[in-house]
Amino acid sequence: MKSLLLMIFLIASALLNAQDVIIHKNGEKISAKVLEITPELVKYKKFTNLDGPIYSVYKSDVVQITYQDGTVESFSAKPVITNDEKNRVEEKVVTKKEDERKTDILTDLRDNQKYKIVQVGEQVWMAQNLNYASNQSWCYGNLPANCERYGRLYTYEAAKNVCPTGWHLPSDDEWKKLEIELGMQTVVNKNGWRGTSPGQGKLMKIGGRSGLNIELTGFREYEAYYKLDKNGYFWTSSLSEGKNQEAVFRELNKRASVKRDAADIRFGYSVRCIEGNTGFKNKAISEEEKIDRLTRTHDRTYFSIGIGSGVATGYFGLKAQAKIGFGQFGFGVQYGMGFGPYAPEFSVGAKIYYKYYFINALVGHRWVDTNGYSGDAFDRVAVLAGMEYPLSKHFNISGGIGYAINYDIPVAWELGFNYKIFK
Repeated sequence: MKSLLLMIFLIASALLNAQDVIIHKNGEKISAKVLEITPELVKYKKFTNLDGPIYSVYKSDVVQITYQDGTVESFSAKPVITNDEKNRVEEKVVTKKEDERKTDILTDLRDNQKYKIVQVGEQVWMAQNLNYASNQSWCYGNLPANCERYGRLYTYEAAKNVCPTGWHLPSDDEWKKLEIELGMQTVVNKNGWRGTSPGQGKLMKIGGRSGLNIELTGFREYEAYYKLDKNGYFWTSSLSEGKNQEAVFRELNKRASVKRDAADIRFGYSVRCIEGNTGFKNKAISEEEKIDRLTRTHDRTYFSIGIGSGVATGYFGLKAQAKIGFGQFGFGVQYGMGFGPYAPEFSVGAKIYYKYYFINALVGHRWVDTNGYSGDAFDRVAVLAGMEYPLSKHFNISGGIGYAINYDIPVAWELGFNYKIFK
């Protein structure tokens, strides 16, 4: 019996000694199996659940680790806090000093603006959004005060060229490296909202221990602005696989996670530069390389008047139309009146838009009989597909072609020149 008890005691002692012990600054002892120690984190599994999830604790919050073989690794010159001292220590708030992290100031010699920078692992990042005024960049809501606080919003083409010399727009892989450094594990290559304890989005935002101090700066889409102080969007330099008109970005909001997805390269997102040179030339975008006129002058909501010809407005005459946009889509109405060979003509139509393209369904006709009497009728229908091309901020030209029912000529067309009164 004594031999059995001795054997059980020896086995229990061996199992107890086979664990690693992480000692926290607050005196807590964590029985664990240490997996990895990065410049920022100690990653481990709980000894009581070795098949369970991976946990992380900041290395700066760890005093020492005692490994299963008896080796001791110390991370602080301070003595280990014993259980007897734990209650006294818990009365104090232990915070990380700013000078424990590499911080410095970068001066952009192009405009002499200064930016805080921070080192996270092996990478050095700007700790503020870029605010260099280039083509294809805007202040949120077109208010200069927002640029001073949040930085500017850039198209993808501007973003990949706008960082100062010696810095560049980080790639998707460089964002992944940052996320891994902050504790993200197996989900790093996935799209959508992802993250692992202690929450990489939380660590990146203002007050988070990464020092990046990311704010929720909103975004720009087709001259409209959305989600200031609710969401933040940041370009990477990586195009979406198989889609030259979409680039990979990161999104943060009040959640603790980080979203990875792709978006239209013409949207206006924020830029965080990372230290190091790339193949990009870091040049300001010239006038010739500005975003195309369709996107730059495209309006989602307006009321316009103009002149036109074709089934859409009579044979030649005046027209008025209104459009209300919802994201990339919109709904519009149109009225036209003109002069045909026998009597004045009119038409009424409804339009469905996708960006600057539309489908237009029209009805209307003015009749005249042999006695000279005339009236309005809705017995003729035409369906057209076309687009509106912006000539300037206020003027655009529209054109379309389609099929006319109950018209002498079955081909329907529209040509118009329009002036936007309200936008």
